[in-house]
Amino acid sequence: MSREINIFVSYSHRDDDWHERLIAFLDSLKFTRLKAQDLKSGNLYQNARFHYRAWSDKQIDLGSNWKPEIEDAIRQARVAVLLVSTDFLASEFILEQELPLLIDRSNSGELAIFPLIIRPCLWRETAWLQEIQIFDAGQAMSELPKHEWEKKLVEFSLRIDEQLESERSGQELVDEEPESIEEIFTSSAVDQPVYKAPLQEKNASGNEFHTWNGVRKLIDESGFCETGEYVVDGVLLFRTVKQRTWLAVTQRQLFCVLDGEKTRKRGRLIQWHESLSQNLPVRARDRANAQTGLLNVGTHVNWLYSKRLHKSPGELEEQVTKLLENA
Repeated sequence: MSREINIFVSYSHRDDDWHERLIAFLDSLKFTRLKAQDLKSGNLYQNARFHYRAWSDKQIDLGSNWKPEIEDAIRQARVAVLLVSTDFLASEFILEQELPLLIDRSNSGELAIFPLIIRPCLWRETAWLQEIQIFDAGQAMSELPKHEWEKKLVEFSLRIDEQLESERSGQELVDEEPESIEEIFTSSAVDQPVYKAPLQEKNASGNEFHTWNGVRKLIDESGFCETGEYVVDGVLLFRTVKQRTWLAVTQRQLFCVLDGEKTRKRGRLIQWHESLSQNLPVRARDRANAQTGLLNVGTHVNWLYSKRLHKSPGELEEQVTKLLENA
């Protein structure tokens, strides 16, 4: 049975046309993992494996008590999409009833906010929006021809898919048995990429992982880097007998590599990458009675870090911030 993860959509009713366009793209996400044999099974939703449900106030029945329904939808959501326009920014309902709850959950690391500028507006002058990463540098969708904004909505939808997929591909909030801590890498890459052996290693349980040099080589040869761009520094966030999570920076981008059995089988160790030209706020927080904490970088939230590697959230925030600044 597939698992639902809600996407909360906040918008002005005057932008209903853009709301409908976005919903169509988000609805299509739930079926992207269907294989050919699944199409004739009669159980599309069961075979979809990961069922996204986009929610907006259109799903509130006439005469219902709307406030608790909205609050409940926000509490369930893992992602919030903001369709930003002049009418959105002028809506007292959105400002008073939706955004405070969304921002509180975002600040606690429980939800990622994805603003999409759909019409030209005063978003650059809006103080609360300056703390949130804006998609595509704030390009208004309405200024683009249809074939261009359709491409942008594809990219936007895939970013949401990436965010939610990261939560199920080894990022469940569980504490596995930690490995003993040892020196993982001793120096960063300089001037040019030189990969010293070994590039992979096995732990005592027989699980194979990339070394730091292996992570560098993986990213440098991934096809995501431009000519002359290569990894210059990194940090190991999480280390257990089953999984390792790395952050690594090139001169232009930040990469997240999740090295584990699941991601190796899928051939997708690189979970995401972001341009360093964008604002990437860093926030780490503790988890009571757990061996792990949670790290947010930009719109990527709830990435596990090991307390055995990073003693306090503040120290990790400072380390990752310096990593981004010194790239």
